[in-house]
Amino acid sequence: MNQVGPITEHVFEAQRLMSNLTDYLKNEHFTDEQIIYIKNNLVEHNKHIMMKAVLRFKIKKEDKCVIKCMEHWKMWIKIKKLFKYHLEKANNQVDFGKCDMSWAFKKWRRSEFETKNVLDRMTWKKLCTLNIKQSYILESCARSEAINNTAITHLQLQRDELVEHKVRS
Repeated sequence: MNQVGPITEHVFEAQRLMSNLTDYLKNEHFTDEQIIYIKNNLVEHNKHIMMKAVLRFKIKKEDKCVIKCMEHWKMWIKIKKLFKYHLEKANNQVDFGKCDMSWAFKKWRRSEFETKNVLDRMTWKKLCTLNIKQSYILESCARSEAINNTAITHLQLQRDELVEHKVRS
């Protein structure tokens, strides 16, 4: 491997990126076999792309028209898919049931971001008081739930006694 020159920078950068990706995969609890499999797939994918590029360079000038046509065709397919996506999205915005669902989904998706922005603007003291208020509310809810549970068990006992009395008579 070269120790000097512009290629060395690219090689070291690629090695650094690969080690960072490996560390990331380990932090995400991938096994060593899975990491090796992913690396091999990346190598095979890169080889495939390089072979495709080399074959295109080897094609004669007259035959390069076919490649241009294929690339143009791919571009039109992508545009067609993009156009279809935007048409479906526009139709869903007009449709009665789907527009409500898309609005609710967008609101749900943005809620975390909006909450984060609101909390970022609050001072530490205000956050602490908000936290204390919420803990008091949770305690009162727990107390009322306990009272309701005792009432429910008492009513269930009364119902069982009434059923037994009805069966005996």
